[in-house]
Amino acid sequence: MFIEKNFYMKALRRMRKITIYAPDDYQTSNKRYPVMYINDGQNAFFDEESYMGISWGFYDYVKETNNHVMYRVTPVFEEENLLANGVHMEALSVEDEGDGIQFNVFVYNIQPGITIDYTSGDSS
Repeated sequence: MFIEKNFYMKALRRMRKITIYAPDDYQTSNKRYPVMYINDGQNAFFDEESYMGISWGFYDYVKETNNHVMYRVTPVFEEENLLANGVHMEALSVEDEGDGIQFNVFVYNIQPGITIDYTSGDSS
């Protein structure tokens, strides 16, 4: 099940949709579930919402197999920078030891038309 919420992002001065993927029995169960936060999560679930046009396939994989995916994102800072130069992203499907989902990539913290000062954290 997907739960969508809109939040005002004060730093960006705009609304942002947050999509929460929860187990199907989330609202009717007293079970506790682990939480995973994904920046730019639109890339995790939906091809049509991914900036690349192809998602990472987490939703389809979990729904089809009922397996788990370990996911880790580590910000990478150069020298004394206040803003990460990028993130090291890793994912591995657990029960099939990576046969379903496996990646290990570095994603640079860049955006077209945006100038970023990594030492101060400012952008324009």
